[in-house]
Amino acid sequence: LHAFARWVRESSAAMDDVALVLAGARGWYYDEIFRTVTALGLAGRVHFPGFVPAADLPAWYAGAEAFVYPSLFEGFGLPVLEAMACGVPVICSRVPSLVEVAGDAAITVAPDDETGFANALRLVLEQPRLRSALRKRGLVQAARFSWRRSAEQTLAIYEEIARLRR
Repeated sequence: LHAFARWVRESSAAMDDVALVLAGARGWYYDEIFRTVTALGLAGRVHFPGFVPAADLPAWYAGAEAFVYPSLFEGFGLPVLEAMACGVPVICSRVPSLVEVAGDAAITVAPDDETGFANALRLVLEQPRLRSALRKRGLVQAARFSWRRSAEQTLAIYEEIARLRR
């Protein structure tokens, strides 16, 4: 929220039609999020659609100019992979699991770096060539992952463990 507010304040090209969408069911600190939106003067520029069913996620991703994922910790980073598979430029935290998933197909920022996220927003939203390059690299990166490949690798590990136990 603070990075988005900074981009709105500092960017000469902060398009009025660009909004921040915070999807997901209400959870911890939700009231604080609403208060922060109001305090930052973003009430008309932040939208809360609530929980989005998995079947609807591709349409939400595809309609985005960028997917921003400022996570402090992730087990894997499936949302980053989903966004890239939908052709959306990704900006995410520079934490090990997200860097592994994103590779060089995303802009990564230290998770607590408000200025870094604001600058990344500026780059992606204001540079069509970069946005296009990230879309293309993201599609290639996402294609490296599949549920089938994951299942095959998991099975191989189980088979190796079983072989060692004999």
